Amino acid sequence: MRIRRRALAAGVLALGLLAGAAAPAVAGPSHALVTSSEEPEALTSAEEATLSAAALAYPGNPETEAELVADEDRRLLDIELVASGDIAEQLDRTQPYRVTGNPVSTLVLTAREQAYTIAEINEAAPLSVSDLGSGVYRLHEHIVVLPGATLQVGGRGLVELQLASQPEGFVSLVTLGGSLVVDGDAAEPVVITSWDEPRGASDTTTDDGRAYIRAVGGQLSITYAELNDLGFWSGNTGGLALTGTDHAFGVGVGMDQTVGSDTDDWAGSDDGEEGAEEESVGLSVVTGDSAVNAGEAASIPLGVTAWVQGTTVTGNAYGIFVSQAASVEIQDSLVTESLVDGVVFHREVIQSRVVRTESSANGVDGFRISRGSSGVLLEDVEARDNGRNGVTIDAGPLADGPSAVGLPTESYGDHTIRTSSFENNADVGVEVMGGHDILLDSNLVDGGRFGIVVRDGADSTTVSGSDVTDVELHGIVIRDGASATVTGNLVDGADTGIYVRDAFGEITENTIEAATNHGITVAGLSVADSSVVDNIVQGRGGTPIDTSRADAAVAVSSNDVSGWSQGSVEETLLSKMTSPLALLWLSLGALLIFTALMGIRPRREPSFPYQDRTPLATITGGHISPSEIDGLGDLPALKDDPLYQRTRAGLPRRKQSKEHAS
Repeated sequence: MRIRRRALAAGVLALGLLAGAAAPAVAGPSHALVTSSEEPEALTSAEEATLSAAALAYPGNPETEAELVADEDRRLLDIELVASGDIAEQLDRTQPYRVTGNPVSTLVLTAREQAYTIAEINEAAPLSVSDLGSGVYRLHEHIVVLPGATLQVGGRGLVELQLASQPEGFVSLVTLGGSLVVDGDAAEPVVITSWDEPRGASDTTTDDGRAYIRAVGGQLSITYAELNDLGFWSGNTGGLALTGTDHAFGVGVGMDQTVGSDTDDWAGSDDGEEGAEEESVGLSVVTGDSAVNAGEAASIPLGVTAWVQGTTVTGNAYGIFVSQAASVEIQDSLVTESLVDGVVFHREVIQSRVVRTESSANGVDGFRISRGSSGVLLEDVEARDNGRNGVTIDAGPLADGPSAVGLPTESYGDHTIRTSSFENNADVGVEVMGGHDILLDSNLVDGGRFGIVVRDGADSTTVSGSDVTDVELHGIVIRDGASATVTGNLVDGADTGIYVRDAFGEITENTIEAATNHGITVAGLSVADSSVVDNIVQGRGGTPIDTSRADAAVAVSSNDVSGWSQGSVEETLLSKMTSPLALLWLSLGALLIFTALMGIRPRREPSFPYQDRTPLATITGGHISPSEIDGLGDLPALKDDPLYQRTRAGLPRRKQSKEHAS
């Protein structure tokens, strides 16, 4: 053991010399030697909706975090080139070595029979790992585990590993074909967390990146651990990522001449010297039908296998992200408070399963299975209080025709969800989009807007033996070109128990209780050969079984609707008026009426030519008695004057004047 420690120490100490001699080569490698099949893919409408939901839920900085993800991709590519010998040929790859980086360097663990441990690295390279006492260690630089090497976290008194994660930089644990083993105890799990030293706490800010764990090929095993506040922005850097890769690099296929010969003018070489130099960094010399020599072309294992058991994942960007993997097993674990999704099986995940695991209080979906994956089993899982769906399965084809990168057009499927529960998720308990041969059996869905939704051409889906309770709108929905068998389910408390629209549905032996609009509805186009047979429908509303809006005859027979009460005219009208579509039309009508009223101007009263003139009467005191005027108080009373009396009687003034004159 002492000899091995000395060997590790000598290798790491020698890196000081390597940093000076090889750093220029490492800092700026030529990526022209690398070809990759990882190219952008077109997004389906379902994926665009997922991205929109993630954008709304995610609190970080898109611009800075996307740049950091690209930096991480370049860093790992640099490590691959160094490991393959394409860069820094003088490097001794039989011992661990360091690849300089900005702002954080990477410690590379090379192949050996015995596993590396955190305590051992601390002894040999204390600048990489520091011992804080009481079983707590802190990692200060990236670690990469190459094929043939294993890093063990746990044992030898380790109870917590802090991954430095602060504004000036963060670290990661990454396998490039190697193995990572996190081995805790049920009574004392190993804690791995991001650590912001200036704050003295876990890093909860993703804007400047955040520490993460990733297995790129190889194997990963995590038992009895707590992973807290890891990852940022992308699935690959999302926290705990299990990703394979489908790229290998090496060139020369189809060449019939020697690289660096007098006839080769690649890279502008006329004398062959530069060509000979290129040959030394791994250019292959093969004929069109020959395989690339494994010794001359670096490659990375094509998949990852993983085992996760008894583990709690809290506050990651993506709780657990899996792609290009086989035989992934997640058991007896909890994933919670992820910024985006809880557990994601993204692309080309096959024959994998999640059992007795809860994924709750995540920003978007509890579980998500994306296009390109098949044969995934979710059994005895729980998803509750998630921002969108409990489970989303998108099993449609990667493309519907020729595409820029030649994606396949077949759909995926063979997924199974059984004996699981999905409670109080904001939108849908279980949503299936596309694919084939998907089984949803003996599940419980409680709360949310919809219970179970099967849509977008999903073929041969079976929904059986499940309970859907207290959903806001429809219990079980089959729509948009899907075909499904819905049998033996209980829907208790929904606007419509089972709703089929523009799809084929075989609806048999279900029980609908407490429906408030319709028990079972079949409507729209493409419903030919649908059937509604041997169901029990109870509730109160319009009609128990509504097929009046279907474009083709629906086989309806042997249904028990004795427990259905026809709603009154008022109830029916209220139900129709409070439906989402009716509310939309009512809102539009109210808007039109409001706009019309705002356009009506009040009528102006007719104006008079002298209405702005002030009447004299408003200025004077009005009519007064002569006796009240100064100087007239001693005049005789006019009431005794005959002329006054005749004037009061209404005689014409001119006639009054003549009589008075006489």
